[in-house]
Formats: sequence, structure tokens, C-alpha cells
Amino acid sequence: AGKIMEALGFKKLSPKTQDSSLFVILNFENTLKFFLNKSILPFKEIILNLIKFPINLILSKKLNYWKNKFSEENIVRYKNIDSKFNYIWKQIKSTYKNNLILKRDKEWLKWKLDYFFKKNQAWLFLSIKNKKINGYAICIENKNTKDGFKRAFLLDLISFNQSNEVAINLVGSCIKEAKKRNCDIIEFRGFNQSTRSTINFFSPFEKKIKDNPFYYKSNNIKLKKILNKSYQLMPTYLDGDSIVGF
Repeated sequence: AGKIMEALGFKKLSPKTQDSSLFVILNFENTLKFFLNKSILPFKEIILNLIKFPINLILSKKLNYWKNKFSEENIVRYKNIDSKFNYIWKQIKSTYKNNLILKRDKEWLKWKLDYFFKKNQAWLFLSIKNKKINGYAICIENKNTKDGFKRAFLLDLISFNQSNEVAINLVGSCIKEAKKRNCDIIEFRGFNQSTRSTINFFSPFEKKIKDNPFYYKSNNIKLKKILNKSYQLMPTYLDGDSIVGF
């Protein structure tokens, strides 16, 4: 498909963050079992019982690194998308004016996520200080019906003025909530380099994934210049139809 797009004059836009996924393990045994089941090794159950304790011991520091690394003091659970997000969208446009991101006003977010909030499958945290919203994070959970493996995904992370402290507290709160919901891992895909740096603060694991580039074609000179700077693209799970099957 990529070769066809390029033959039609489209240009490839592939941020460096698109070729890997970061994840924090919340249930070690289930995660180890999941990866073993993906392998071609025989006697998986026997191998699991033999290796789970020594590997858990070796990785214990990394597995628990996220704990007590953030503050929940100004983090507030918010249960639905409302008119506040029209104000938030104005703030986003100001803070991320040099980034290429999708619209995030009340109408669009409600259309995209309302179904999941009603099923209690998604959650939202606001960062509020001195009665002012200075950021938010949205997550969603998905349990695979075939293998029973339960993931949480960070869908969106916004901090006004791109405050690293706000972003860290929001991500930490999301990890803690995913743990409460008995998720096996919480996964982080996409985002820009700045947000990836915030996520890396929690010492996640990393796995390589198939690159999913964007393609574009424009006759607008100004837009071409923006799109040619791939670091300005901020892809998230809100883009496209990634969460439709959740």
C-alpha cells in the first residue's frame, strides 16, 4: 500500500516514535505467560513455573519503578466529556501550535469516546491547580477475548505549557488506575519525542512494532513545510480507527 501511495505522489511521514511501543507491566505472571504462549517453545506451563520467580526477582526494581514517582495531589477523576473541552481545545491550540494534532473539542471527543465512557471502559484525569485546568490524560482498557490478556492504552496526554511535572503526574495516575482495574500492562504508542521522554521517566519496557507511517499530499506550500518536519506530528490512539474493535 505504501508503494502505491508513493507512486501517486504522496509523501511518507513516519515519526521515530511509530516503530516501537512502550509498556509498563502490572501483572508479571500473566504477561510472562502471554509472551510464552506467543513462542514456539514446548512445555510452556513447566517453563513458566521454572522461570517466573527468578525473572521476577531480577526485574523487581524495574517492575515497581513507577510506584511513588508521581503526585496525585492535583489530579481529579472526571467522568465525562463536557463543555470544558471546548475551553481546553483553545488552550491546546495555543500550547501545541507547532504540532500537527487532531481536533480535541467536546463534540469530537464525545463522538469518539462517549461509548467507552458509558461502558466504564475509558477513564479521564484532569490536572487542576488553583482552580485552573492545566492538563489531562485519557486511557482505555481492552481485554482480548481469546487469550484473556488485559491491556490499558494511553489514548491522549495533554499538558498546557508542556509542563513535564503535570505530564508525569497524569501518566502515573493512569498507571495506578490501570493497576486497580487489573490490567496486565499499560501500553503507550505514538506521541511525540517530548511525551515519550515523560513516559520513559517511568522506566517502561520497549518492543519494536511494525512501522505505521502516515502519507500526505498537499498543494498548500505552508502546509507542506509543516508536514515535512515530522517531529511536529503527534500521533496517538485517537487517530484513525485504532480503538473501534475495543
